Amino acid sequence: MAVIKRDAMKKESIIMMIIVITVAFLAVAGCGRRDKNDQELRIEQKTQKPAKIKKSVIAYEILRKWDIRINQGVGMDLLVSPRSTKQEVMTLARHLKNKYLSRNKYVWINIFDSKKAYLHRDDMSYPQAEYWKHFLVQIDLSNKVMWVAKGRSNI
Repeated sequence: MAVIKRDAMKKESIIMMIIVITVAFLAVAGCGRRDKNDQELRIEQKTQKPAKIKKSVIAYEILRKWDIRINQGVGMDLLVSPRSTKQEVMTLARHLKNKYLSRNKYVWINIFDSKKAYLHRDDMSYPQAEYWKHFLVQIDLSNKVMWVAKGRSNI
């Protein structure tokens, strides 16, 4: 009788471990998936308010802002004027990185100069050359500010 009970307890322990591992895998693997409303799962969507900042840094609009709860960070997609220079956009990116790192462990910021390119960021049929021309800067979870635009002559 004791052997049967012990075997049943082992079986329950194994099933519980499988459930825990599966939940952990889904939590990590599911972070980049999107639902039908194009909102990232496990990310709290914030209100989208246009923002203006100091004169020393160019004006920008927050297209999307979210909390990265699993990494104690903040993410943002921003829009700047197409007339902004590379130097102005990089200065803005460094300013925002420093501002948000003072309150968060990580930041993820994407800066675009075309709302159309931003809206087509997940559309593989959108011309890639056009997309990369208007996707200017990315700050990833390593907190590195990178100029990612390609094919630009005016900046």
